[in-house]
Amino acid sequence: MQTHGKQDAILNLFSTMTRVNIYSAYYMVILHRFRSLCGD
Repeated sequence: MQTHGKQDAILNLFSTMTRVNIYSAYYMVILHRFRSLCGD
């Protein structure tokens, strides 16, 4: 079973990208709310 390491690497990359996307979305929401507060 040589493919296990490769599969783990792909899974790890996927989870890292997902985490980055979640943080990016969270940051965008915070920024949008902050701008709305400052706009009012």
